[in-house]
Amino acid sequence: MPDDKIYDCLVVDVVYTALGVEPRIRLAQAPDAAGKLIVDERCRSTVASLYAAGDVVSSLDQLAVATGQGAIAAAAIHRQLREAGLAQPPETRPDAHG
Repeated sequence: MPDDKIYDCLVVDVVYTALGVEPRIRLAQAPDAAGKLIVDERCRSTVASLYAAGDVVSSLDQLAVATGQGAIAAAAIHRQLREAGLAQPPETRPDAHG
């Protein structure tokens, strides 16, 4: 379907939607040299019960990485709540179906 419009094409390696954003990490007790939160393999920060993911932690700044970190943090938070007796496994909840 030809038309008489002229289109430009810009070839890029990567597109970032918010490149240059400064994360707010005031809760961090000891950020790394880059000003990012230090987290362990479960995305736990150096502050008790503070989990972090995405742009505020030192890692590859990619949406897919941040999404994965968020899932890891969510699982760790659920585990922490369950171990503290504040969350029930799904199969023991009164509203569980099955």
